[in-house]
Amino acid sequence: MDNDNNFNDKATFAVSFVVLLLTLSTCGGSYLSNLVFDFFSYRFSALQLLFIMATILLISTYCSAFVQLKYSALKLTSWRVLTVFSLLADMTYALAILFPFLILAMYSISSLFYYILRLGNINPILINRIGAVLNSLIGIISVLYTYRASKIKRKETVSKISQDSDILESEHLRSAKAYFETGSYGPMLIELHTVIKDKLYVTLLKKYSLTNSKATFSELAAIANENRVIDSNQYNFIMKINTLRNKAAHGMLEPSLDKNEAKQLLDNTLEFIYSFYSMSSFIRKKRFMKE
Repeated sequence: MDNDNNFNDKATFAVSFVVLLLTLSTCGGSYLSNLVFDFFSYRFSALQLLFIMATILLISTYCSAFVQLKYSALKLTSWRVLTVFSLLADMTYALAILFPFLILAMYSISSLFYYILRLGNINPILINRIGAVLNSLIGIISVLYTYRASKIKRKETVSKISQDSDILESEHLRSAKAYFETGSYGPMLIELHTVIKDKLYVTLLKKYSLTNSKATFSELAAIANENRVIDSNQYNFIMKINTLRNKAAHGMLEPSLDKNEAKQLLDNTLEFIYSFYSMSSFIRKKRFMKE
């Protein structure tokens, strides 16, 4: 659920569709204008329907672009309106994709009712009213379906990412402890750094729908600190881990870190990680000491 890729895909598809539509309107606009579809008392040309679909796509793209504000200003991350816009972007995008099928369904119902009208001596006004109600119901159901589908997909994606994170978290913590036992403090810090970054990402994803998985460690830490997901002491600690990890990655750490300091960093990281879990201190310690 990477936000950058999601936005780029939507924008690319929307722009490509609009360019195609403008090309068709220039080259074959008269034909598309004369190709009409009757929906009871309403009539639309193929060109009008395509423009409606393009408008829905552009709305989706705009909503996605608006959500990008949370990645450029830390204080905007907690804005609930951005979460609403994020959901609206997914809804309108799904609605645009389903739009041709929606039109086909509405046109089929309209044609069916007119066929019934020709077979029986039924008042055309009554047929139009019933058909208009059915078309409205199809539209409402489509919107509700895309809303529910978008929420379910978002929830399932977050759940899967969270489950995968828990598995990887245990693996990285076991590796960190193994490196500590062998005196390899550089690799230990790299593992701890990975665990902390992943925990910050998943927490912000759940809390603020922050879907940018490419955010750096410093960016995630700053967002978490700005929005009081972590306190200042935790922020200072994880930034210390970040600094030491960078030294370890460049081979500049080993002479400056002894066993006691490494043990303290490991213990503090465990304390930081299980502070995100809603369980008693005893159970949390028991869980992590087994790993």
